[in-house]
Amino acid sequence: MGSILGRLGTLVGPHAVETFARMHADVAILSGSGISAELHGRSASGDLGTDERDKQISRHGDRIGFSVHEEEPMREEAKRLFRELFGLELREERKPGDRSVTLVVRSRPLVTWLRKNGLLKGKARELEVPRAIRQSPRPVLAAFLRGLFEADGTITAGYPMLTTASKRLAQDVMVLLGGLGIPSKLLRYNPLPGRFSKAEHYRVRVVTAKGLERYLERIGVPKGSRLEALHGIKPDIRRESSWPLPHAEGLLKPLLTVTEKGRKGYASPYTPLRKDLLRYLRGERQLTATGYAMVLEKAQDLGLEAEPFPFNEYYVRVASVEPGGEILTLDLSVEGNHTYLANGLVSHNTRRGAGMATLSIEHPDLLDFLTAKDLDREKAEGDISTFNISVLATDRFLELCETVYLKI
Repeated sequence: MGSILGRLGTLVGPHAVETFARMHADVAILSGSGISAELHGRSASGDLGTDERDKQISRHGDRIGFSVHEEEPMREEAKRLFRELFGLELREERKPGDRSVTLVVRSRPLVTWLRKNGLLKGKARELEVPRAIRQSPRPVLAAFLRGLFEADGTITAGYPMLTTASKRLAQDVMVLLGGLGIPSKLLRYNPLPGRFSKAEHYRVRVVTAKGLERYLERIGVPKGSRLEALHGIKPDIRRESSWPLPHAEGLLKPLLTVTEKGRKGYASPYTPLRKDLLRYLRGERQLTATGYAMVLEKAQDLGLEAEPFPFNEYYVRVASVEPGGEILTLDLSVEGNHTYLANGLVSHNTRRGAGMATLSIEHPDLLDFLTAKDLDREKAEGDISTFNISVLATDRFLELCETVYLKI
């Protein structure tokens, strides 16, 4: 069943979900890039705290607000979205000398709707990606992440990075990024002396040139965003150490076996490639996805058959296995063979049901039966790939086989 935001994204476009994401991340009820519903307050500068405005929000419970920089495009876009989606007009509040603007509106029905759909923002350290988002289609996930990074993200070492006080939110974001084929790393930081916050915080950073390429392609950045600078960044792929491939021998040894060694007085054209391969195989270098792709390019330039690496495998070490608690679990069956993890459903132990077709060895159509699973016949006569075909041997046949065998 599609989530509320999934349907919303379909009806009014993913940019609306960016706004919802911003609400959750930037200031209060939701999480993303456009609308931050502020129930517990957060300033546009990113400082966490509670002020009189927050107390009023907590007391009345029907005030929604979020802060944006005065030059941020979302300042006007949020007004449009609230008007079109909910028929509500946002008004601006601003402190003297402050370059941030707080957009606010009162609507008890909207707060109730957000609460019933699990979209209200909780305490900073307890935030997580709302279930309605996790169960949404990819365009909605992308819009949510676009908004989340716009609200609480920055550019670090040439890559987008999100900072949060919630370990759970950081882990959820890593899962969403991974689902979009974007590798990332999770880093934990202790509080620094002299800082206002005394709590640890977490940073999720996209890694590798391919990760950045996919981030811009599959998530993107809002127009006018400070993150637009990502479009002009060209990572040095020669120095990448992320996206490790732990099975170097299985990937590289077949390639090594088809390259000719050099001999005294004869330089093999494969010598540079062989040196690279042997460095990886001896463990002198860590094989990464980027390194493997470069090796394959060299092999292709030398006329060797080597399919380009599709960057569809990403490996991470298992840090720990912890109890996840009890949740409602249902068993169900569907037509066909499906393997997936989506929409809150986990498909496992999935296989095609096997049928058994048997025919007596004395049947006149036996030879025809034996070729029933030929691919050409299945195309013409119907698919029976899920069937095992077996011949029923009679006692008379077995006795005859024994007699003939003994004579031979």
